[in-house]
Amino acid sequence: MNRLHTLLYILVSTIILAQESNSVSILRMQSLDVEALIVEDQNAPPGIPERFAYGFDVNIDLLNQGNLTIDENGNKIWRLSIKSENAIGMKVHFNEFYIPNESFIRIYSNGQMSDVRTFEDNHESETYENMLLKGDLLSIEYFESKNSNRSGKIKISKVYHAYKDVFGFYNQGSNDRGYCSYNVACDQSNTGGSWEDPINSVLYMEAGGGICSAALINNTSGDLKPYVLTANHCISSNPYEAGDAQLGYFNYRLYFNHQSSSCSGSGGNYSQYIQGATVVAAYGYSDFALLELNQQPPSWWNAYYAGWNRYASSPTLGAGIHHPSGYPKEINYDNDQPSSTSWFGGGSTHWEFYWDDGGTAGGSSGSPLFDSNKRIVGQLHGGTGGDCGGIDIYGKISASWNGGGASTSRLKDWLDPLDSGVYTLSGTYTGTPPVEITSPLSGDEWQAGDTYQITWDESLSGNVSLTLYKAGVNVQTIASSVSINNRSYTWNIDSGLEQSDLYKIKIQSLSYDYNDFTAYFSIVEPPTITLLSPILGDGVQVGLPNQITWTSNFDDNISLKLYKGNNVSTGFVSTITSSVPASNGSYTWTPSSSLEERDDYKIKATRISNSSTYDYSSFFSVLQSIPVELSINSVVVTQAGGVIYINMVNDEPVSGYEFNIKDSPDYLEIVGVQDLISSGFEISYSEVDNGNESGQGQVLGYTFSTPIEPSEHLLLGVQFESVNNGQEVEICLEDSDVSDSIGNSLFTQIGPCVTTLLVPTILPGDVTLDGSVNVADVVLLVAGILDNQELSASAISAGDVNFDASLNVSDVILIVNIILDN
Repeated sequence: MNRLHTLLYILVSTIILAQESNSVSILRMQSLDVEALIVEDQNAPPGIPERFAYGFDVNIDLLNQGNLTIDENGNKIWRLSIKSENAIGMKVHFNEFYIPNESFIRIYSNGQMSDVRTFEDNHESETYENMLLKGDLLSIEYFESKNSNRSGKIKISKVYHAYKDVFGFYNQGSNDRGYCSYNVACDQSNTGGSWEDPINSVLYMEAGGGICSAALINNTSGDLKPYVLTANHCISSNPYEAGDAQLGYFNYRLYFNHQSSSCSGSGGNYSQYIQGATVVAAYGYSDFALLELNQQPPSWWNAYYAGWNRYASSPTLGAGIHHPSGYPKEINYDNDQPSSTSWFGGGSTHWEFYWDDGGTAGGSSGSPLFDSNKRIVGQLHGGTGGDCGGIDIYGKISASWNGGGASTSRLKDWLDPLDSGVYTLSGTYTGTPPVEITSPLSGDEWQAGDTYQITWDESLSGNVSLTLYKAGVNVQTIASSVSINNRSYTWNIDSGLEQSDLYKIKIQSLSYDYNDFTAYFSIVEPPTITLLSPILGDGVQVGLPNQITWTSNFDDNISLKLYKGNNVSTGFVSTITSSVPASNGSYTWTPSSSLEERDDYKIKATRISNSSTYDYSSFFSVLQSIPVELSINSVVVTQAGGVIYINMVNDEPVSGYEFNIKDSPDYLEIVGVQDLISSGFEISYSEVDNGNESGQGQVLGYTFSTPIEPSEHLLLGVQFESVNNGQEVEICLEDSDVSDSIGNSLFTQIGPCVTTLLVPTILPGDVTLDGSVNVADVVLLVAGILDNQELSASAISAGDVNFDASLNVSDVILIVNIILDN
């Protein structure tokens, strides 16, 4: 039967039980002299837990002493009530407790509170202790199904009569508590900032008929095992012995966040608790007990696993946090160093000091003492701390570390399961592995051939190894031994490592059985940089800005340096820039006028963080001036094709030129060349098959007589026919060779490519460029032919109606015919 079915079964059965009219046996506890008990508590020696309930020793067998009825279905019901006159609350300890399948037990009080348990609540110890229920009459009903696979066990060995209202049944608290300590919601600390984390570690502990304080405590494995530190006398009536059979697994109920929600508040919280704990170690001389809860507290309780300090030297104190007389959590402050003492005489098992600000009371026993670094250094044994500025004595963590020499009487085995030897450990909410790699992180991309920092956090000592894995397979040892306290290692990644996103790094302690792996990260191609410009044959002019461009696959900075000649060790000229982000991809450089003219300069780009990543440009020239510049001035598109106008600026006489025109895609075919300056050059053109999708046409011009004198000229009109009209095409000048009158090559700077749309932009005959053809176009064309009017390139293109690369009377006649619609 699953949990839901069981609860529904209980609900129906409870209704049936409530309708039964059978009489119920009532066992009455003897009358208690509460005033005498309170006096006894007030006179109790230090080191005794705060008592809130008197425990009657009994021997009650519900199956023999309860009233038995059998319902019409054959199910058995036993009932029994226990009365303890004037009790604030009651509970019982079952020394034999087993609920078979399809059965349940309900414990309730005349204060209208109940506790229901089923088969799922059985424990291997076959014991149980119900929660304290308000009122002085406790009733027990046990329903055993006829389908149960075995008989139940319901025996009671102790009945508790609460005579102090430590759970706020009738009194929800008062702002005037009578103690010198502070409500933790106020946290008036001026000794190291907020104590929120340690506050979240402190617990209110119910143990049988007593109450104490305790703290959730961290261990070196970082596994969030729910260890709780408290005082040995809180679990034992005899401080010389570790543990006591009087208190068992279910005697312990630990309350989390029993504290006020505001500084002015007085009520606490009893809803977040865990019942059931095992004493794993205890030692009377330093008065410690370490419990392990039966489960981790839920994350939404925000429970903090406090750190600890086991140094034997006197620490600088910070605060004590506790539940005086069961009140909501309070805090004391101190910034002194305690002195060593002992509780039983001889040795130095305890810390002793007077509080600067605050005090303790019954119920504070077992509460943690924190140093100024917010780490536990001891747990409260006793003292006179209830008085403002009173003295308190805490069992030392350092004395309890080795305690009585066995795992059951010392802290070492539990708080340092890795045997790390650390003396301090920080607290945590989420678990802190003793060694945890912090880089590389998941998804990181590290480049082969580059240098990176592997980093980690640690709480161990000694050395570690670092190993690289790919897809779970050991690839190489990164470092065989490095001090763990370095917290980092510089790794030069082998440039030959295969690219993959399945790499992990393992860090392994060489002294302890502990390791950690990173998440998956990637090793990608080595860092590279490629200089794109200047390219071979380029020339740069001094005093004018030039663009150095590159591509790279890294983000840090590079330097740019100028060299000359073939020997880089002796050819350094100057630093162009000492640092520029590689991601920029370009840098504007203005060459100094002091540079000598030569054609064997080159630029080196070097990654600053790793000089093994670099690239050189091709050789280029530095010139005081550029002798020749060739560029595309414009492209005019007509119905049949169009004209590419070539511009030339020359500082030297030119007697010959040669260049290619590349169109990409190959949409154009050169059909003619017009000499726009009447140079008298022999000019030819041809198509060049370059074997790819782009086309090339070659233009050649030369003279053996008069050269083109220095000037700026609209040199040529290169006529073309086109296919795929309406498409875009890129036109570039390439592979130029310009010479002077004696055949010497002149350095030539080529202008940028031009992209144009193959859509007619000029109407044939529209010399005035006004969008129509009329007599005004005839008049302007005649003026241009007679040299009475200088025409623009577009006007010349519009006037050359017959596309013979010249303006003449034939064009005039054709325009007249256009006007006459002939």
